[in-house]
Amino acid sequence: MKNILICGAGRSATDLITYMLKHSEEHDWNIKVGDISVESAAMKIGGHPRGEAVYFDCYNQEIMERHIKDADIVISLLPPGMHAAAAKVALQH
Repeated sequence: MKNILICGAGRSATDLITYMLKHSEEHDWNIKVGDISVESAAMKIGGHPRGEAVYFDCYNQEIMERHIKDADIVISLLPPGMHAAAAKVALQH
């Protein structure tokens, strides 16, 4: 099983989240979608059993560590200026 973290649930994330959830069963993926708005992430997941919405804040080191350390794959769909913070934590793990 692969644990995949998608950082960011903005408009540009919709198609990727939908695709990943659609194929999650056949590839044995668990998809965690993290966003500053858990409600927005939950709406993108739409109650899918392989999806989980979580609070993610790239300005909070502890929050990033909590979610990134357990991920096999981290996909950043954050605004461009926020990629580096998530990437640094991902590289540490």
